Amino acid sequence: MAEEKHSTRIYEASRGRKIILIIVFTCLIPFFISLPFMIYLRLSKGFYYDAAILSLFAILFAIWMIFLGAHILSSLRTRIQLNEQDAVFNVPNWRGPLPLLPYRTISLTYENVQAVESRSEIYREAIIPVLMRASSIVTRDGERHILGYTKEQATDPAFPFSEISHEVAMRAGLPLSDKGTIHAGGQYLAAFRGAPSWDKPPLSPAAVQTARKAAQKFWWIMIAISSAILVAGVSIELWRVGVQGFAQ
Repeated sequence: MAEEKHSTRIYEASRGRKIILIIVFTCLIPFFISLPFMIYLRLSKGFYYDAAILSLFAILFAIWMIFLGAHILSSLRTRIQLNEQDAVFNVPNWRGPLPLLPYRTISLTYENVQAVESRSEIYREAIIPVLMRASSIVTRDGERHILGYTKEQATDPAFPFSEISHEVAMRAGLPLSDKGTIHAGGQYLAAFRGAPSWDKPPLSPAAVQTARKAAQKFWWIMIAISSAILVAGVSIELWRVGVQGFAQ
């Protein structure tokens, strides 16, 4: 029986995606740079409470800009090429689900692949539970290479790492091993301490189901609270306009 041949497949972000991300980041930079001046003006006028609130917002905005920049860099540099006999991965240093520096190029033959593994990791972004799917390759020398992360309910069309890991496993003639679901802690803390060990025991099916229901419930609660705040804000503004108009 003739050996099955596989065509070359390349995964990388589209030019349109790169341009849009760069434009968004560039448009946000002037506002971000102006934040220290806005804080200074409030302090100089004695509006200390407003300055404190704006300072907190500036810190959160700075963190968000850093991670937005990291994802932009990932879109610009991440590239995965699956050839017939080998694969080349240009991927970031994944610290949990965050693509940080430095980037590295991994070249390996399918014969050198010992296992292709994936698992679900439950993170918390602020207080919001986020379910991520991690994919990795273990080589015959025991080294593990993290391919990447995708949200379980929103696969990245440019980098569908679950699909990529399945493709690598198929070309290597191996099963795709599912390591279950684990609690991974804070998403941004993972940038400093990394993801939990891949030897960590998985959660029971009942615990996983409970976590999924908690995540869905939390999102519905957040939607309800946001809607209530929006309605209340609009109602108050309309009431103020009505009172001022009546007074005039």
